[in-house]
Amino acid sequence: MRGATALLFRSELKQQLRGSTGMALMLAVPLLLAPAMVVGGAFYKQTIAPPDAAEGHEGTSRSVRAVAMPPSLAAALVDSDGLELAEGTLPTEGPLDPVLATVTLKDGVAEVRYRPDVSSSRDAAKRLRRVIKRYSRRQVRDQLEAAGLPRRTAELLEIETIDRATEAARAGGQAGALVPAVLLLVLLVNCLYASADLVTGEKERGTIETLLSTPLDRRAIVASKFAVVLLFGVGSALIALAALYVSTLVAPVLAAKAGLAGLTAGGLLALVGVSTLLSAQIAAITLLLAAWSPSYRAFSMLSMPVMLVLMIPAGLPALPEVELSLFLAITPIANACVASRDLLAGTAQGGAITLALLSSAAYAAILLGFAWRLLGREDVLLGSMTARRRTNRAREAMIVGLIGLVLVWFFGQLVQSIDLAWGLAGTQILLIAGLAVASLAVLHQPLAETCSLRRPSSTNLLLAVVAGLCLPMLGGVVAQLQAPFVAMPEDFAREFAEQIRGERSLGLTLLLVAVLPAFCEELLFRGAILGLTRGAWRNGVRVLVVALLFGLFHLMAARIIPTAALGLLLGFATVRSRSLWTSITMHGINNGLGVLTLYLMPDWQPGWLLLIGGSAVCVAAVAAMQEAE
Repeated sequence: MRGATALLFRSELKQQLRGSTGMALMLAVPLLLAPAMVVGGAFYKQTIAPPDAAEGHEGTSRSVRAVAMPPSLAAALVDSDGLELAEGTLPTEGPLDPVLATVTLKDGVAEVRYRPDVSSSRDAAKRLRRVIKRYSRRQVRDQLEAAGLPRRTAELLEIETIDRATEAARAGGQAGALVPAVLLLVLLVNCLYASADLVTGEKERGTIETLLSTPLDRRAIVASKFAVVLLFGVGSALIALAALYVSTLVAPVLAAKAGLAGLTAGGLLALVGVSTLLSAQIAAITLLLAAWSPSYRAFSMLSMPVMLVLMIPAGLPALPEVELSLFLAITPIANACVASRDLLAGTAQGGAITLALLSSAAYAAILLGFAWRLLGREDVLLGSMTARRRTNRAREAMIVGLIGLVLVWFFGQLVQSIDLAWGLAGTQILLIAGLAVASLAVLHQPLAETCSLRRPSSTNLLLAVVAGLCLPMLGGVVAQLQAPFVAMPEDFAREFAEQIRGERSLGLTLLLVAVLPAFCEELLFRGAILGLTRGAWRNGVRVLVVALLFGLFHLMAARIIPTAALGLLLGFATVRSRSLWTSITMHGINNGLGVLTLYLMPDWQPGWLLLIGGSAVCVAAVAAMQEAE
């Protein structure tokens, strides 16, 4: 097989090198993107971005746990969780123990100094700001009450956060926030083109049939095509890194303004291994997409949304609070992006980097396995009419989901900002349920059959009630697990609860938050969208994709994963029972319990034992559902 793979590789590579478009993309995109990034970044930093408030502040301060401040504020720091009294200064290099951050109170301004390159220092600064804000509000409240004046929200102290990182660490962090985005963009452009030409293009040209008539192993075919796509990706990545480094040499002033002054030859060389494995992931994804697409037109339509989704992790390195934790080190694409930043900033941990590299290689191998299985199917290889119809149905389902996201984002939020009650009702009935009915009518699909609007069996309905009662526990488990990485903002949670309670009656709130979303959202997601994908994808893939859409539909990063987890259970309940009413029942009970908790027990926090036990019961209830005879 090795000889066949090498022979095919040389043949495919010669074909790609003869093509002017492929070579132009491989060379022109990284070579033009590097100077564009330097000039554009410098323009943004100079004319658009706000000035760095930390510049110009030097010297040492007493620890946040020192007593050089009002006794009441010192007491507030001592009483707060995770802060303790200890004198010392904050070093710019080396270990920070015991001083993690410092605060100086002067003329009504609390200067908080910290090290953004150290996670414990960032956490201490965050805790400090929170404690000082609470202290400030409490002092103002006490003074107003003493004067006999009504309470109002005001700040007694201003907070100024000062970056105490070294210049090298800061420059490396800035460069590490930008370089992964460039690498990812260059890789996507080149790998998408090469995959389209090597697989989808051969389907339309008919040359794939000639290849199939030979006694070659399908694994050799997949391996050779993957090797060519990988070579194009790695080559473009190396050219991009070299172009960025040369740009910092020929235009050092612009590079410094753009935040690329921290690029060094050693740092870029350290990125070669990470870039290679990032290229392997991208090459495997694009090859899988090309194998699945029945035509070049279908591939073109799907490549843009796939490209946009894959570019999302490129923004993670720009967030200082995002670290290469155990969870992130095994997250596809994101692991390589954050690892690249840490390598450039000089804060990389060997264990985390190793885990990121190993998981990247594993994901590439798994995706290649899926591509090999797809290329082993005659209908996929030859682009049969059945495969095209299935692809069209899946594409139509995704378009309906994207239209729903756009409608809720632009119109749903607008009408809810005008009047929350009527806005919620209008969003659910007109934009969500209305989209489901209208899309099926336009596509000439029967509503009842597509959405599985059939009566469930008594057993399945009872199991749906049990699962609905336990569904909040599953959402709580997922929310707790993701809290160290993406936590729900405290202000948002408090404001959301206040808006839900408001001045409305409990019955109206249950109607707006529980009954209408249960029916309308299920009609769109587990009804129209899941129904349209029937026969196009396997049930597990269908349920997962619709669950992810359902999570994105809630328009907040902290709610995407917990909501998607609930969507998984709702989707499997619909598939197993063959009735939409089971998921409607579960959804309505879940939301209703949330409303009742806000009204009756707003401060209730379930323990881990209850969360895990309830989640297990919920999963077991859905697993016990069976299609009625």
